Amino acid sequence: MLIIQTTILNMNTTELKSKYKVFLGTDEAQPLISQSVMMAIQWREIMSRSNIHFDTKGVNVKKINKKLQTRISLLPITPIGLVNQCHTNTRVFAEECGMEKVLGFNICACPCGRFMNYELHSVNRKDGMMCDLTKDFDNLREKYFLELKTNMTALEYINKYGRYKTIASINKGCSCKVDWNTNGVWDIDEHILQEHIKEIEDNA
Repeated sequence: MLIIQTTILNMNTTELKSKYKVFLGTDEAQPLISQSVMMAIQWREIMSRSNIHFDTKGVNVKKINKKLQTRISLLPITPIGLVNQCHTNTRVFAEECGMEKVLGFNICACPCGRFMNYELHSVNRKDGMMCDLTKDFDNLREKYFLELKTNMTALEYINKYGRYKTIASINKGCSCKVDWNTNGVWDIDEHILQEHIKEIEDNA
């Protein structure tokens, strides 16, 4: 059963923004700011050349097998942290605001919902509720998220499984005629994804 979270934080967002603003003034943040700006520009250029967009709105949970469905939450987004810097953002909010870091996969899909991407993503948890505090490329305000029950960090995941396994693509008969390059992604089926998740959690 899909878990929909409509309440995000028992914490003033003004305080979150204030603490994050302090981070943005650090030496660590400066290259990340530049990187985020460049990534946003590149994303807009790619989307302007394509009629096929992958995003939260394309996800049809009914097209996902039931075992995975039970793992998925629909989280509201509070857009505070830099775009494309979710792993750093969650660390900052954990250190400065006492939140828990949660690693998992953000899920997006094509318009027909049959071509899905599971992208390595990090969110925070506060008072038992998960919250996504990273700005979305398309300014969306909610995100499908599959939590991995592990203490592994994003860097540990990449070091162990390789960067190419940070995006898993599952095509279940897409009719959208995707017109952009999908090379470099991990092209698998749902069974392999389930086995991958099991391996991660068995070694947590």
